[in-house]
Amino acid sequence: MVRPMDGRAARGRVALLSTGRAIGDGRQEVRKIPDASYDLLILDAFSGDAIPTHLITVEALRDDLRVLKPGGMLVVHVSNRYYELAPAVIADAQRLGMTAEARTFVPSQAEQEDGVQASEWVVATTSPDQLAPLAADDWSVGRPADQPITDDYPDVLRFARFGTWLTSQ
Repeated sequence: MVRPMDGRAARGRVALLSTGRAIGDGRQEVRKIPDASYDLLILDAFSGDAIPTHLITVEALRDDLRVLKPGGMLVVHVSNRYYELAPAVIADAQRLGMTAEARTFVPSQAEQEDGVQASEWVVATTSPDQLAPLAADDWSVGRPADQPITDDYPDVLRFARFGTWLTSQ
């Protein structure tokens, strides 16, 4: 899902893999999608300063899971300068009976010189065999949070990287 402002900026610049594009709040748009519609759903809304917590609660991931076909995969880009979100997403996925793995991509020096930045990802599925090929690319079972994020308990401060708040530009 694309926020309206981002949609206007991205129109004509983003190649989509399917026609499944919606402009608006991701959680509201997912509710409009029929069950078992997608093989892959990618969430990428967490790199800014304000975390849209409502997109990574157990309840939100339940909606995401509903629109995935059997064996489908949920991929979440969790890179954030101030919060370590992978444990939250992994805990949420596990609460829903999904298997999740995480990876931090670190670009080579040459890639960094070309502007490629490090990124953190979580992938989850109800079919663990779908994750087997990822092992060769340094994906691993991530550490889940002690308690998942829910609509009733959306506290993300427990995932704060407090040391970076004072040193980041």
